Amino acid sequence: MRLYHLVSTSLVLAGCMLVTVGCSQPTDYDDVQAAREELTEEQKETAEARWEAQQDLAEAKQEEESTRHEVMKPVDEDGQEEIREAEQETAETKQEGDEAVAEEKQETEEASQELEQTKARLNAEKDRQAFVSDHESKLTAASQRIEKLQEQADSAEEGEVRESMQKKIDQLQTAHDQAEEALDDVESADALKWQDQRKQAVEAFEALQQEMDQTA
Repeated sequence: MRLYHLVSTSLVLAGCMLVTVGCSQPTDYDDVQAAREELTEEQKETAEARWEAQQDLAEAKQEEESTRHEVMKPVDEDGQEEIREAEQETAETKQEGDEAVAEEKQETEEASQELEQTKARLNAEKDRQAFVSDHESKLTAASQRIEKLQEQADSAEEGEVRESMQKKIDQLQTAHDQAEEALDDVESADALKWQDQRKQAVEAFEALQQEMDQTA
């Protein structure tokens, strides 16, 4: 009976993939391709396991049938034992084959899930990068406004006007810093969870825009 030594590289590659697509390492199309290739390999190994199981079971059944023919009637105790052993061999072969196929099917399913997660992560990172880029430009505009207002305040005469200008600058700076912190939270979040931080960031930038409008 053929032993099942189907050595799969799926666990190793999956582990590497998890490291690759972590939040510290951006996901790219190469990661998606690697996940797709892994799925293809697992599908191939599942088919091979199923074919091998069928072959082994057929051989075991053939051996069992041969044993029955060799043990001619009347069947004595030794003959009955040979038949029982052949039947047991067939049952064990079927069980091992079923287990091997089930294991490969499980690994194929895991590879399929990994592919879908990798594609989802790539799309999420693209959406996040677009969001971050758009809001970074708003931070830059706010910084430039603060710098301009500070120059005006510094050149103004001391008094209520200057104090009023400085108060607006401080409020704008606070709104800027809060928006910047919220955007940092978006960037540092896991790619598949950054939307959880999006609402807070949007609110922070709306507050920043209100301060910008008041200093226009």
